[in-house]
Amino acid sequence: MNEHGDLNDSKRWWKIGLIVAVAFTLLLSACSAQTTPQKSTTTEPTTTVTEVGTAPTAGTVYVDDAGVTSVGAEELKAHLSRMPTSTLTSQQIDDLLWTREEEKLGHDVYTALYDKWQLPIFANIAAAEQTHTDAIAQLLERYSLDDPAAGEPTGLFTNADLQKAYDKFLAEGSQSVVAALTVGATVEEMDIFDLQQRATDVPDVALVYAVAQMASRNHLRLFVAELAQRGVTYTPTYISRDEYNDIISSPIERDFPG
Repeated sequence: MNEHGDLNDSKRWWKIGLIVAVAFTLLLSACSAQTTPQKSTTTEPTTTVTEVGTAPTAGTVYVDDAGVTSVGAEELKAHLSRMPTSTLTSQQIDDLLWTREEEKLGHDVYTALYDKWQLPIFANIAAAEQTHTDAIAQLLERYSLDDPAAGEPTGLFTNADLQKAYDKFLAEGSQSVVAALTVGATVEEMDIFDLQQRATDVPDVALVYAVAQMASRNHLRLFVAELAQRGVTYTPTYISRDEYNDIISSPIERDFPG
């Protein structure tokens, strides 16, 4: 074989080697792609955890910075619509009718005492009490019960006992600012006691009663604090001293009780 032939053979084998090397490299790349897991470009879904039970979340109970506690009418209506109704006993019906007017009593007493003394606490809590009596009215409508407070002006009640209580509270609260604040604390304490006596296992009624009790505890704290600022110590007359101390020594409640 001549020199030119040897050179051509060398070039031929060099090309073959190059082709084999390239093919081998491509083969390795393909295998690697099959065995190496690829990073996903899809973003994992995130779960937002919302605390259940707080007033802003539930949207039914609203507590302002001072502690005045109101009920959102439309929010409560929506909340109740998701709950079952029950068959009420005659006692449970009587309790609802009483509570409707008792919550009205708080509103009416505070409205009159605000007119007398012009203390903001009475106007603020009177407005909140209106939302409480309206909440009970929703239950009356829900169970197709006649509303004893429908059309009744401020200071007038169908229930004779509540009429006497209103007249008594108004007379006492008209004596002085301290007497008026004491009446406020007494009304809230009475509400707490009466709602406890009317405890029920009917879910929707129990919910509204729990909201009303929470509000009464908050408002009791506010009236007692106002009295303390004037150097007066309030003495409970409806609930026990221990329960009263537990309420007063604890902070304003803001968690929705439903």
